[in-house]
Amino acid sequence: MQDDTLKGKVALITGAAHGLGQATAYELAAMGAHIAILDRHEKGARQMADALAQQGTKVTWAAVDVGDGPAMGRAIEQVRKTLGDPLVAVANAGIAGPRKPFQEYTHGEWANQFRIHMDGTYFTVKNTIDAMLAAGWGRIVCTASVILERPV
Repeated sequence: MQDDTLKGKVALITGAAHGLGQATAYELAAMGAHIAILDRHEKGARQMADALAQQGTKVTWAAVDVGDGPAMGRAIEQVRKTLGDPLVAVANAGIAGPRKPFQEYTHGEWANQFRIHMDGTYFTVKNTIDAMLAAGWGRIVCTASVILERPV
C-alpha cells in the first residue's frame, strides 16, 4: 500500500541544491510532494529544480540567503503564489565555519554561523507555521549536518 500523506502537499526545503537537502527533496518528491527549493546558490537551485521537473515533480526555486528575514519572507510568499502554502518545512541550510579552532573565530565569523544556522531556521519556521496551523496539519524538520562537520 502506498502512503499518499504528502501527495500534492508543498514541501519547502532550504539548502536543497546539494547534499542532505538535495536528497530530502528527491525523497519528498518521490512521495508525491510539490517541492520548493530555497538555496543561496542560484545555479544549483535551478539545476535541482530542472532535475525534479524532468521527473514530473511540480517544483519552484529561489536563490535566497536564509539569514535575511525580509528576503525569506519574499521567497516564501512567491512559493505560496506558485505552488501553494508549504505544509512541510525542512530547515536544512547550513554553512561550514572557518577551518580553524573555534577559539580563533572572530565574533563576525561566529555571528555569520549563527545567522545562517539559527536565524535561517527561525525565518523558515516563522514564515510557514501559520499555514500549517490553519490547515490543521504540517511538518517541520530542522537539520544540522554542516554544523556537526567536525568536533571542537
